[in-house]
Amino acid sequence: LVHVMALHVEVSGIAGTICQVNAACHWTLQDLRLRLEEILGISSRQQRLLCGCACLLDDSICLGTLKPRDRVMDENNGQTLQISLVRRSIAQADLLARILKDPLECHNHLAAAPDELKADKEIVMAAVQRNGHALMDAASHLKNDPDIVLAACTQNAHALQYASPQLKSNPELVMQAASLNFHALRFASESLRADKELILRLVQQNSNAIMYAVNALQVDEEIRLAAGMVRS
Repeated sequence: LVHVMALHVEVSGIAGTICQVNAACHWTLQDLRLRLEEILGISSRQQRLLCGCACLLDDSICLGTLKPRDRVMDENNGQTLQISLVRRSIAQADLLARILKDPLECHNHLAAAPDELKADKEIVMAAVQRNGHALMDAASHLKNDPDIVLAACTQNAHALQYASPQLKSNPELVMQAASLNFHALRFASESLRADKELILRLVQQNSNAIMYAVNALQVDEEIRLAAGMVRS
């Protein structure tokens, strides 16, 4: 006999608990969506589900793999998973579905979207995670959002060119982006490309990063030594 581990799912909205679902740890997120559609009459595409602060977009994920902090033991020693539900508009649901279905064209889908959807962090995050160039068409405040910009740069280092001037001058973010791919340094502010400490750290990780430093640092002996371009 195969033992099926039960999982109690408590679904909450802004006003409190909406419903409770008797599920199982092997259920996928899509299984839960379909069950909620039956119970609540909310289309699965319009269900924005969150575990803690994380928006759940991968419908293939098993409920039993979600982080332990989102599960608590109930009085019968079973597990309770706490999920938040926000209803998306039809326009949000349709755009998100197109982005998830066609990653190569997701930047075009976002470019053609109305401004209010370009300002939707969930939609923009899904787009830039699949195509960093989608950051180009995000609302201005999201181009200044470190989470969005770093996600875009993780997918494509060249996405930093679309970030706000403030983030292009942010040493921590540029260091993170350029550590993932040194080409991101090309789009950092001139002040950071002239920051000897930052350039030194980056060339120690990848000597090729020196090509994006300002001219004065490209000929700096200490920088060149760290990049392995001269003998000690």
